[in-house]
Amino acid sequence: MGWILFRALASAALLASAAPVHAQAWPSKPIHILVGFPPGGGTDIIARVVGAKMQEALKVPFVIENRGGATGLVASEVGAKAAPDGYTLLIAVSGQFTMNPVLYSNLRYDPFKDFVPITLLAQFPIVIAVHPSVPAKSIQELVTLAKSQPGKLNYGTGGVGHVIAFEMMKQALGFDIQHVPFKGGAQASQAAVAGDVQVLVLDIGPALPPIKAGRLRALAVTTAERSPAIPDVPTLAETVSPGFDMILWVGLFAPAGTPTNVVSTLYREATRALKAPETVDRLQSFAMSPGWMPPERLAALMKTEIARYGAIVKAANIKPD
Repeated sequence: MGWILFRALASAALLASAAPVHAQAWPSKPIHILVGFPPGGGTDIIARVVGAKMQEALKVPFVIENRGGATGLVASEVGAKAAPDGYTLLIAVSGQFTMNPVLYSNLRYDPFKDFVPITLLAQFPIVIAVHPSVPAKSIQELVTLAKSQPGKLNYGTGGVGHVIAFEMMKQALGFDIQHVPFKGGAQASQAAVAGDVQVLVLDIGPALPPIKAGRLRALAVTTAERSPAIPDVPTLAETVSPGFDMILWVGLFAPAGTPTNVVSTLYREATRALKAPETVDRLQSFAMSPGWMPPERLAALMKTEIARYGAIVKAANIKPD
């Protein structure tokens, strides 16, 4: 009997000592962040700035994976199928989760069923700019020019949010400029600087350097208030479209089923990273406003915007490229 008891106690001790090997604390390996656009754009900038701060706190590398293509569809689909273990995250722009669902009838991911929100990372306006060769010094002059040459001008974008913003403006003011989509903001900006497209409609981050350098001329921003980064540039609301207000955002998400404690930790550390003075300065240098909100508030924001953009897409008959 004593021998049996000894063996039982020994087995229990062995199992107890082996347990930590199979139940490592999170995080214990690199965390991958999926970005739906190529390097150099606004989303990529945010991912790298915030990721760098979070890896300092969590003591594991944050690896940025750029999965550009199809206005964020590719990265979103990969994120939806990722293991819900906290080691694969998605940084998504508002277009991926509040515009794609109303544009595509066969979307292969569901923002609510396939993901859990962590927090809002940043907000920023869209800027409308032109190549210096375009004879328009204001948004009013651009509209007049477009009406005099219907279909002859073209505009470049790096994401679905830019398209919806400009198509809203086109519908409201009755002019025609052809759309040329690009894989990301950096590519759209480069094309505008080269004169391959006459008009650029883009989040302000990647458009700001060529605007500051005089290689592009900014005509308007889409937010209700002017951007502190380019305070001399008026809003659409104060010039040609009263009440116009559209701001884009970037959020951090995890696959559905990710443990609650992991989501809570990521929310805490992302918020801490966003409040760090160096992060604020860095994002503001790209005309972005750091934003943080609890997961439930981000989910509520998504529902509100899906309803808003669904109505706009239907009324304007906007189709995906």
